[in-house]
Parts: sequence; structure tokens; C-alpha cells
Amino acid sequence: MQSTSPSNLMRQIKRNISTGDPTMVWGSPGIGKSDIPRQVAKELEIGILDFRANLFDPVDVRGIPYLCQKESGDRYTSWAVPDVFPIVERDGSRGILFIDEFPTAPPATQNAFLQLLLDKQIGNY
Repeated sequence: MQSTSPSNLMRQIKRNISTGDPTMVWGSPGIGKSDIPRQVAKELEIGILDFRANLFDPVDVRGIPYLCQKESGDRYTSWAVPDVFPIVERDGSRGILFIDEFPTAPPATQNAFLQLLLDKQIGNY
């Protein structure tokens, strides 16, 4: 872990957006961790979706299962994508998915968000 200034953090977030890499910011309360991504989004004129991870249950992140049936009659479970995630038609093709309060979320919710962050997909999303 390394320390940085707010201006360096803004540059790093912009660089990571351009390369498609996630950014993890960790620090004490009240130092601007939540405000800096909003400033970056405003500067880049892109949207930002703000998630407070500690307010989510794993199903809120993964989606809910529903039953599907193939023409052969075989049935399987698929996952309904939560509509709180970015949708290109609604939110545009670029933006920031900001997951705040991650360390205070329940471990199962953290795991669901980590799948999205690390694999860049979760369920059918």
C-alpha cells in the first residue's frame, strides 16, 4: 500500500479508467475517498453509480435466480441481472462504478462484489 495525494489519486483513477483497471482506495475517514471519484467523473463528463456495499445483500449483487426451460424440456436456473448495475442504453458506454464502504460489507457481499471487480462479470451481467 502506498500513500498518495488527492491530485495523484485523481490521475491514477483516470489512468485506470483508460486501461480498464479497477482502483482500490483505502484510508481514514474524511480524507476525500468518496469525493475524488465524483470529481473525476465530473471532469471526464461521465456518469458515476455509487454503491454503498454495506447496504447490499449478496442477492442484491448477484441477482435473483429464475427458472428457464430449453426446447428439449431440460430446465436450468439463470440469474436476473440487478437493474442497479450500469446499462449502456440508460447510463452510457463509459462511467465509474463506485463501490464505497466495501470493508464494512458482510463477507458474502464482499465476495459477490469481488467477482464483479476481478472477473468483470457476475452471473449474466
